[in-house]
Amino acid sequence: MEWQDFFRYPAVFLISALIALLASRAWGPRAVRWGLVDRPGGRKIHSSPVPLAGGVAVFLGFHAACAVVFLVPWKSVSGQIPVAWWARFAPLSLGALALGLRDDWSSVKPGVKLLGQTVLAMTAYAAGLRIQNVLGARLPVAVDFAATVLWYVALMNAFNLIDGVDGLAAGVAMIAAIGVGLSLIFRKAPGDV
Repeated sequence: MEWQDFFRYPAVFLISALIALLASRAWGPRAVRWGLVDRPGGRKIHSSPVPLAGGVAVFLGFHAACAVVFLVPWKSVSGQIPVAWWARFAPLSLGALALGLRDDWSSVKPGVKLLGQTVLAMTAYAAGLRIQNVLGARLPVAVDFAATVLWYVALMNAFNLIDGVDGLAAGVAMIAAIGVGLSLIFRKAPGDV
C-alpha cells in the first residue's frame, strides 16, 4: 500500500467539506441580503427566515471533490472513473443547480420543474450517465432509459422534499457520501460506481 492510499479519501472528503462549509458561510448572508430566504409560516418549522439556495454550497463542495480526484496526479486505481465522466456530469449538475436556484428565487410550477428535471435526466442518459445494469445483469435499452430517467428525477425530488428542513438535505447527502465512500473502500473499488 502506498502513501496515496492513505491520503486520497481523507483529502477528497476534507477538501469537499471545507469548500462546502466556506461556501455555505459565505452564501448565507448574501442570500439574506438579496431577499432569497424562506420565511416562517404555514407548515414550516423555522421561526426566522432561512437562507435559500444552499445547493450552491453542495454544488461547489461536490465539484471541489471531483477536482481533487481528477486533477491531483494520484496513482491510477482499478475501476477508476475517467475524467470524461466529470466533463459530462458537470454541465448537467449546473443545469440542476440553475433549475433549483430559479425555483428558490420565485417558485417554479411543479409541472415545469418536473419537465426540467426530466430533460436533465434524458440528457444524462444521452451523455452516457446511465444505470446500464443491475446486479450484473445488463438492462434492455428501453428499461435502462426508463430506469435512468426515473432514478435522476426521483433523486432530485427526494432532496427537494427534504430540503424544507434547514440542513437536512446537506446532512443526508453527507451521510450518503460517507456510506458510498466506505462501501467503495471495503470493496477496494475506489472509482467503481
